[in-house]
Amino acid sequence: GDAVACGIVSNTDADAIVCRVTPSNVVVFNNTYAPTGSTFNDTEAVALSLNSTGDAFVTGITFKEDTPGFRQEAWVRRYGPTGTVAYTTIYDGNATGITTARDIVVDGTSNAFFVGETTVGGTLDANANQYVRKLGPTGTLLVSNTRDGGFGDFYSSVGILANGSIVCAGYSFLDGTPVPANCDGVLTEYASATLVQVSVVTYNGAGNDWDQWHEMHVDGSSVYLTGGTYASFTDQNGLVNRYNYAALRNPSSYTIVSGLDFGGTLASLFTSDNDKIFVLLDEFDTQSRVQFDATSLTATPTSIKVHCEFSSSRNDLSCFSQAWNYSTNAYVTFDSRISTFADVTFIGNVTGTLANFVGPALAIRTRHFTVPTQDVSDIDGWTVSIDRWVWEIQ
Repeated sequence: GDAVACGIVSNTDADAIVCRVTPSNVVVFNNTYAPTGSTFNDTEAVALSLNSTGDAFVTGITFKEDTPGFRQEAWVRRYGPTGTVAYTTIYDGNATGITTARDIVVDGTSNAFFVGETTVGGTLDANANQYVRKLGPTGTLLVSNTRDGGFGDFYSSVGILANGSIVCAGYSFLDGTPVPANCDGVLTEYASATLVQVSVVTYNGAGNDWDQWHEMHVDGSSVYLTGGTYASFTDQNGLVNRYNYAALRNPSSYTIVSGLDFGGTLASLFTSDNDKIFVLLDEFDTQSRVQFDATSLTATPTSIKVHCEFSSSRNDLSCFSQAWNYSTNAYVTFDSRISTFADVTFIGNVTGTLANFVGPALAIRTRHFTVPTQDVSDIDGWTVSIDRWVWEIQ
């Protein structure tokens, strides 16, 4: 029931402040932060997130110099329940530009994700790129990513979906003039482990003017956004949107039913990173079968899709993607195609009574089934390479 807040306190300069207060108005701690070594040392705390043990992860900005353009850098600090500082991390994306922190969220293992923008090649808004950075429990930078939509790009909020993905909301300018005339709201999804971009959704209102997301709330697989949209240059309206994300499930195991497993890892199947599973066949084998198992999040899905990516050493192999129907105890084909040398990427839709494809303990099973369309006479045989196999379940 304690409240934890952050903001600004005016001393000689402005300092960041973090405070924890009990329901009976007892101050547990009241800490200020003003880094040393700045010539224009105004510091602000702009956002915080709590983990399950009550640690506060706070992000903010420090104005390093009044020229050029009030140069800034971002920072993150972790405070224990009594106010003890566990770490302080500084992010100065460009030593001559502006780096701003806007929001922060912490996951179940105390990894912190913070977002904002950092300018490159100058201090104008048109030079800003969106960023998202992941810090480990001790403040070590684990991975980061920046997004350049072409002109000025800004993130204002960050959250974590039920599937573990990181979502970032903000906006991007569509022109590079000193006073941009048009910008769209941006909602980007990243894989939490690698911060590889998974998807991006933009919003362009009827006025084709300024559309911006300022705040976001994530509830499971739903994202609620609030911001502003211009119907005309002199008429700005409030805006609330809701987006739903499907749950992505990666395999819990795989089995080579026909062929020889030549290498690859389960973790690699969640994203396309070319760390493939290889199935090696010889000239006497007539088919390859790789079975993938996972766990559904629901017994009654409304949609089951499978994101696949694969290639082969021959371009005359007929490939089938199939799902196991627990009601009929048989595989059902939901996609078929001829394999190619290069990666083939597709999303297959499982159809029928979808609850029949979820078995005991919410088990789901699909397979990649390959059959040569003509005799295979090569003495060295043939191979199938599977680079991605992920279920999308709603």
